[in-house]
Amino acid sequence: MSEQKYTPRLHSKDNPPGAPTVLFHTTLGEIELELYYLHAPKTSQNFFELAKKGYYDGLIFHRVIKDFMAQGGDPSGTGRGGSSIWGGKFEDEITR
Repeated sequence: MSEQKYTPRLHSKDNPPGAPTVLFHTTLGEIELELYYLHAPKTSQNFFELAKKGYYDGLIFHRVIKDFMAQGGDPSGTGRGGSSIWGGKFEDEITR
């Protein structure tokens, strides 16, 4: 999600078992994200496997809302593209 290459890594800090994190190296510094594997296993697996393959290398954050969130991972840069490790869409894993 930047011009710099990043390497996904799994490690455990104070996270519950099964809640890995991924480290992004960006032009503005590092970003560490927690993957909610227990709540969204398919989404977490998809993200991690694509990151390991370099799928996100060089991509932009196409939507940023200050102090709230950033979205990225779409090669088209629109938020409407992309793929999964299964070759197509998969069901949303929404928990409340």
